[in-house]
Amino acid sequence: ILRVKMFDGFPPETREFLERARRAWIEKDGSECPLFNEHMLRFEAGVWRSTVLGGRRAQELFGENYIALRYEDLLREPTKIGEVYDLLGVDASDEVVASCVAANTFEKKTGRKPGQEKADALLRKAVAGDWRNHFTDADHELYRSLAGDLLDELGYESSGAAASGSVVG
Repeated sequence: ILRVKMFDGFPPETREFLERARRAWIEKDGSECPLFNEHMLRFEAGVWRSTVLGGRRAQELFGENYIALRYEDLLREPTKIGEVYDLLGVDASDEVVASCVAANTFEKKTGRKPGQEKADALLRKAVAGDWRNHFTDADHELYRSLAGDLLDELGYESSGAAASGSVVG
């Protein structure tokens, strides 16, 4: 939201917060501002929760014609994209998949290695779980109260786990 300035539709006080957060975190203007506020965390947790539950419903409806791919899985094993090609009925040979993966690496697309952050880029860092580094303890507690069951179930955290490496923004 901050990188692409998608602030429309939010209440005025949240848009003001997002502008301040963008200046501090993306434009790095030297000002201090938390990365999240309560409204944004509630919004993001709701979107994430709806997406996960929508995926589950799609899997019920489409059965074997549905594939769930997690970002973490694709980072670990990029050739898993071949499963999508196969489902779509396109060439999923090892050669085609390898060629597509090689042409679309983070480094190829950005000129940066994974982990090298560019705050204002759409392809920011290519690291799974980096959200943990940006949540304050209060952010983590709120997000957990809204989506903790799915965080646990999907293996992102275990119940009651503390935020590891949280920062105060």
